[in-house]
Amino acid sequence: MTRALGVGKETTFGQDVALSEYTDIISESMKAERSIIADPTVGVLGLSKPSPGVFKIGGGFKFFAEPENMGLLLLALFGSGSDTPTLLETSCYKHTYTPQVTPQWLTGAIITDVTAGQKTVPGMTIKKATFNFGANQKVLVEMDY
Repeated sequence: MTRALGVGKETTFGQDVALSEYTDIISESMKAERSIIADPTVGVLGLSKPSPGVFKIGGGFKFFAEPENMGLLLLALFGSGSDTPTLLETSCYKHTYTPQVTPQWLTGAIITDVTAGQKTVPGMTIKKATFNFGANQKVLVEMDY
């Protein structure tokens, strides 16, 4: 059973960092794919020996949007963000996210169960986000990585 998503902000691509933010998730769909490279020069009588290729991990997750769980994920989606205090209330901030060429890398972990541990994905980026909501409903967020 899926419990939570944990994320941490990486400074170097693919270097695991400690998870700093957690959010409860409704569902996740992590999948791994390893491509195969067929080398036509290796083998006997037309039989080739395949070599392992690129190893990709991807998928998505769904959760309800809350102020506590959106900041780092939006930063990963857009790449850059800034905070400015509002004029009316000193404890409120306006968060502005702007698209950048270089994405913000995350170490992500799908925490499945207390006893089962977690599935960690270093070098994770958010590729797509979808927000669904209706009148008097919570905002459902679907993100693909």
